[in-house]
Amino acid sequence: MYLQSKEKAEKSISLNGIEFKGNHLRITLATKPESQDNGEAKRTVLVGNLKYSASEESLREIFSSCGEIEYVRCIRDGDKGCKGVAYVCFNNADAVGLALELNETIVDERSIHVERYNVNKLAQKSTRGTGRKRKSKWEPN
Repeated sequence: MYLQSKEKAEKSISLNGIEFKGNHLRITLATKPESQDNGEAKRTVLVGNLKYSASEESLREIFSSCGEIEYVRCIRDGDKGCKGVAYVCFNNADAVGLALELNETIVDERSIHVERYNVNKLAQKSTRGTGRKRKSKWEPN
């Protein structure tokens, strides 16, 4: 949704994170100036091995002990629910260290995996299966 004026957009951002009809809203600017780097990757952890029944609210409860949360995003698989992976972004990068200590914690009878969000690692995964042949270490130059 695009807002007609800068003032309305700035006013809307103040609503980021509030609860509305049982869901936490995430409101961000569509474009950010290049000089403004909020370091989101440094404040985010990737949570894996979640059940389909995992919800953003349940993850918010678990990770709120680490620090104030900006947003939680469960990757969904249609009507099935959570695909087993979620991102938790904190307001402060210091909370990431505490969140990493929750690695291997039992949630819904499963041992969850918590690791630092890594943009480079994500980019490597997206190039898999693109037809590029990786050179074996046994092939000559």
